[in-house]
Amino acid sequence: MIQLSNISINFGSQILFENLNFILRPGSRTALVGANGSGKTTLLNIIAGEDDHYHGNRNLPPSMSLGYLKQEMTADKLDRSLLDEILSGRQDILAIEAEMKELEKLISEDHEKGDLQRYSQLQEEFRHQEGYELEAKAKAILGGLGFKPDDNSRPVSEFSGGWQMRISMAKLLLKNPSLLLLDEPTNHLDLETLVWFENFLVSYSGTIIMVSHDRYFLDRLSTEVAELSQFKLKTYKGNFTKFEEQRAVELQQLEAQIKAQGRKRKHLEDFIERFRYKSTKARQVQSRIKMLAKEDFVSKQTAKAPMRFHFPEARRSGDPVIQIKDLAFSYPGKDVFSDIEMEIRRGDRIALTGENGSGKTTLLKILTKELLPEFGELHFGQNLTVAYFAQHQLQLLNPNNTLIEEISVFVSGLTVTQIRSYLGNFLFSGDDVDKKIKVLSGGEKSRIVLLKMLLSKANFLIMDEPTNHLDMESREVLAEALDNFKGTILLVSHDRFFLDMLVSKIYHFDKGNLDYFVGNYSEFEIKQAENTATVSEIKNIQPKENPKEKKRREAEERQKKFALKKESIAEVKKLDILIKKYGSKIEDIEEFMAGEKYLLSSVDEKKEMNINYQKLNQELENFENRWLELSEQIENVDNLFN
Repeated sequence: MIQLSNISINFGSQILFENLNFILRPGSRTALVGANGSGKTTLLNIIAGEDDHYHGNRNLPPSMSLGYLKQEMTADKLDRSLLDEILSGRQDILAIEAEMKELEKLISEDHEKGDLQRYSQLQEEFRHQEGYELEAKAKAILGGLGFKPDDNSRPVSEFSGGWQMRISMAKLLLKNPSLLLLDEPTNHLDLETLVWFENFLVSYSGTIIMVSHDRYFLDRLSTEVAELSQFKLKTYKGNFTKFEEQRAVELQQLEAQIKAQGRKRKHLEDFIERFRYKSTKARQVQSRIKMLAKEDFVSKQTAKAPMRFHFPEARRSGDPVIQIKDLAFSYPGKDVFSDIEMEIRRGDRIALTGENGSGKTTLLKILTKELLPEFGELHFGQNLTVAYFAQHQLQLLNPNNTLIEEISVFVSGLTVTQIRSYLGNFLFSGDDVDKKIKVLSGGEKSRIVLLKMLLSKANFLIMDEPTNHLDMESREVLAEALDNFKGTILLVSHDRFFLDMLVSKIYHFDKGNLDYFVGNYSEFEIKQAENTATVSEIKNIQPKENPKEKKRREAEERQKKFALKKESIAEVKKLDILIKKYGSKIEDIEEFMAGEKYLLSSVDEKKEMNINYQKLNQELENFENRWLELSEQIENVDNLFN
């Protein structure tokens, strides 16, 4: 069992963690989530033993082996082969093998000098550590991560970018540590590799802690979710979707509690203010003052306002937008694709999928005229204006510009207020807009490039992995913006949630062919499984709920809740009027009873007035009790649809 106790970290006056506690049980798969800057990577570093700038206790079993895949981790660019580099991660097994070979040599030269007993022990240990299957396992992992058999003999120094990340990942998976820490492991994986990686981790016997912005990845793998918020860590059982449902219920309950307490507080304060100076109500006033002092009023958690992006008007393009026939392209020594056909209609939302190297980015570059096809027909529609997003465009930003300057130079005619509004919609607010481009993170630069693209007045958007380095909130903002776009979209992405939010058609590269499918990515995934899986495997595939359908379902549930609350809310409003009305009547009687006219009244008149006064007070108390009862009922309605 892994245990962190009372972990606290301060950066100057800024608190990151305060008495944080975390217990991790063997075999659990924990998704570590939280807003940017909440300390997810710092917490992983503490668990890994790479950060000791904290107060508190960190307890890990002495026998536990640990593997840590960092966001920007790269393999050493050595001259040894890829396969040798991966195998080097198991020095324990390689050392046993080396000693066995040395003993084999001694035994073959002189049987009496060789230590047969030691050799037998090594053989048994080698077999126990699965040393005989080590190379086969290494090749299987490399294949699953997208490496070709010919790559195994290539020097590690020849690989670059995301492939270096995959090399680090392969070494880690072959090492098979009992605790696996993963910080954004999916950023450099295509969809096919991502599915393989998920399947590998599903059957992983060790303990996993993962940080990821890929909802489907977390949904499939996590058995619990640990959320960093307000300097603390809270753990929820279940996958990411279950966590979101539980958090939504908690927030609804918090909102209801705050509203109920607000009404109760106002009612108590009104009563105290109304009767503060009435000696006949002194006991009741003091009672309510004590109630107010004892009430533990909860504070509302601050939440960002919903974000909206309104596209500038763009010219309407012709239809079809693009027609491709018999298109072919090759690099020296490598045919990428040939004889492919494609048609994109105005208003289409299309995903382009396929494994790395299948031709996705090459086709996008042909469509944006960065590359010329070898042969084939390529027809563009009338009035077509194209905006292209790719990761290399982050380097084209002016590092010395502020965010406002970068946008104002790109789009003329915008006021500073308008630019601030657009930047605010993409999560840059306050003093952030005056930051220099050169101090931004990769994710922040991606948001600026995306914003520039969306402001370009293009009617055809082409995007290559637009969600890389974006957190969940940024991805949702982008998806919502694109969902409101009136033009045409073609995109490459490994984010399945993002694809399901947007696309209704898919073109898929498969062994040089370009296949066509109508539907979202989840439907396409099931169709692919039907072509490759057994009947029993197909039955176990659970279709993911379309994000749009989820929003519609949640809206219907809110309507049901509102219908249940409507009658109670109406009665509460009536009670508010009655409480005020009866309170006013009682106050008038008390004022009359304190005057001369009351003293001159007959005994019967005084008796009748006292009976009426008591009756009004009793009815007022009944109204108040009913008001509090209904307030609790309204609060509890939100729990009926969990």
